[in-house]
Amino acid sequence: ETCWITSSCGRDTTALVKIDLQTGEEVEQTTSKSTSTATDTMRSTVFFSEQSDIGDILFDENYCRVLMVSYNYARKEIHFFDKELEGHFKEIVRQGPVTVCDE
Repeated sequence: ETCWITSSCGRDTTALVKIDLQTGEEVEQTTSKSTSTATDTMRSTVFFSEQSDIGDILFDENYCRVLMVSYNYARKEIHFFDKELEGHFKEIVRQGPVTVCDE
C-alpha cells in the first residue's frame, strides 16, 4: 500500500511524494510538471516547486488520485493533474473575477 505525503527530505521546499507504507521509502513514478527538471533523487516526486512549499492538495478518494496541487510563490498558483477539472476551473475564471483563497 502507498500514500501521498508532503516532504522536504532532500529538498529546500516541500514536495508531494508517494510513499510505500511497508518500507517507508518513496515509490518510483513519473515526475509531473514542475518548475525544475526532475533528477534521480526526485524520481518519486509527484509535484514540487523550487520556489515554494506545496499548499493545497485536492485528492479524489473514489479513484485514489491527486487532482490538483497549489503553491504560493508570488501568488497562489495551481497545477492540475485532472484535465476535466482544469477545464471547469478555466471556464469559471473566464466568466468573471475569481479569488482562490485559503481556508
